[in-house]
Amino acid sequence: MPVVRRNPTHRHPNHDALVHEIVRHLKDEPDLPELPRIVEETVTLSPALRVYVLWDQWDSVRDVERSEIILQAYDQARGRAAMLQISVASGVTPAEALQLGMTL
Repeated sequence: MPVVRRNPTHRHPNHDALVHEIVRHLKDEPDLPELPRIVEETVTLSPALRVYVLWDQWDSVRDVERSEIILQAYDQARGRAAMLQISVASGVTPAEALQLGMTL
């Protein structure tokens, strides 16, 4: 099967604002709202991290772009090396988390 490469040009209109808000939470700035909630899960015998971001703002954002936003925020807040340790970057709404049985 051939490799299909895509270069989507459509970004969510709030893409940059969503990245900025996650960066604020990663830097633990003062007066932060409860959400987004960022959960970092270590992977056994590995420096890799699984990152889950629970947030109602994901509702209108495509799944792939959610991951891109999370990775971009980590790159800005903690640097490229920290971002490259992430093996899973998943953004879920509270309703999606319930459906998936996630406890975040």
